[in-house]
Amino acid sequence: MYKFDQDLIIILQNVFKEFDSRYISGDKIIYDSEENFRFVLFQAWSGYADNIKEIEGIRKCALRGLDRNIKAIKLYWDQYDYPVDNGWDPQVAEQIIEDDRINSDKFDGANIYLPLDQLIGVSQKIDFGDPILSKKIEFWSALRGNSKVQHWFVLKNDLRTLKAVLMQRGFLLDEGIIIFREVAKDSLEKYTKTKYPDKDISLDYQEKILLAIVNSKKYRRIIDVDEVLKKVYPLISTLYEDRPDLFRFGTDFISKSLGLYDKEFMGLYPFVQTTKDIFEKIREENPDYFI
Repeated sequence: MYKFDQDLIIILQNVFKEFDSRYISGDKIIYDSEENFRFVLFQAWSGYADNIKEIEGIRKCALRGLDRNIKAIKLYWDQYDYPVDNGWDPQVAEQIIEDDRINSDKFDGANIYLPLDQLIGVSQKIDFGDPILSKKIEFWSALRGNSKVQHWFVLKNDLRTLKAVLMQRGFLLDEGIIIFREVAKDSLEKYTKTKYPDKDISLDYQEKILLAIVNSKKYRRIIDVDEVLKKVYPLISTLYEDRPDLFRFGTDFISKSLGLYDKEFMGLYPFVQTTKDIFEKIREENPDYFI
């Protein structure tokens, strides 16, 4: 069973390592190799809006060579409405936004890989020989400072991407298949760092987690910890969005996931009373998670 799991994990890891070596750390042009490049760029995102370094890498990849790929630029513009038959004009752009005559759902994911400002910047340097596209670019140039438009493009967590889903399941941790190792100081630290690469870890709290795990005798391997994190992931994600102050470190995601799910762990780990009260409230509101 575990041999199959490990082989599958290695294959999945290699897919993302190849993407990174080609387009993020490498200098390959994605438009030369990927037909559905928008899909590839979006699915390569971890889904976290605060993972700025990762998003910057994806955007850099999207910009590389774009000015030489007219077809790609046109495909990016396909995400933006401009029904010319309705007589829309840049002069009335603001009113069109206020009247909700734009389908903002079409922008889903666009701001991750190529923000509107960057698309306009590249496009304005090119003569497309296409009057309708030129009008569309002019139209959106007039709108980019609109507060409602800017709100559409605020980055938000989106955990539907392939990378996000695989991360939730512990499949993209590291080449050492860390989740199959025994719980110990080094394996728990490695797991935390790879699970939450955009967060620092707290060595002090890591030791407290390890002590609680040892005393509970429930979690022999990292995969046992990871299973708990997967079970309560939706609840912890909601808590993180509501109370980001409770998650200063990647360590906090581990401790609070275990504390929320496992009352014995909650008693063994030095949570403050307000955190325990939050756990109890979440349990009361979501009994199905704790059957």
